[in-house]
Formats: sequence, C-alpha cells, structure tokens
Amino acid sequence: MSTQPDPSDEEFARQMAELVGNFMQPLFDGINSFMRATTDQAAMRILKQNPELLTEQARGIIRKGIEDARSQGEITEADNMERRLRLLESQV
Repeated sequence: MSTQPDPSDEEFARQMAELVGNFMQPLFDGINSFMRATTDQAAMRILKQNPELLTEQARGIIRKGIEDARSQGEITEADNMERRLRLLESQV
C-alpha cells in the first residue's frame, strides 16, 4: 500500500481550498475594512456596503481576532477591536 497521496486527492484538496478562499476573501476584506475604519461613521458606511458583516460568522472571526490579540499581549488592539465589535453587534 502506497503512503503517497493520490494525485487526484491533492488536486481535489487544492480546488476546495481555492473555492473556500474565493468564498471567504470578500468577508475577510469587509471585516478588515470595517475594523480599520478611522471613525465609527466610516465603519457604518462600510457595514452598509458589506451586510455580510452582520452574520454570526463575521462576528466569530472578529471574536477570534480579539482573543488572538489578547493572547499576544496586544491589549490596545484587542480593546479597539472589541469596541468595533460592539458597534457591529448594535446593528444586528
């Protein structure tokens, strides 16, 4: 029995990763824009342009980012992200 993956399995995995990346990239881009907006008003404009940010999936990604920032000692960044998350959650 071969320990090498079947080339068709590798190709399938590559195609699936590409599909997931293509699907998720707009969400990640919207989250990034929303989180980096210089004012709450600008963030709200971004939210109106990206309603997918209102999903639980988007909020979960942001929560994970907050956890990561805290675990890396980036307390100010985590606090800023939490403030922006509260703004987002106020719109749900």
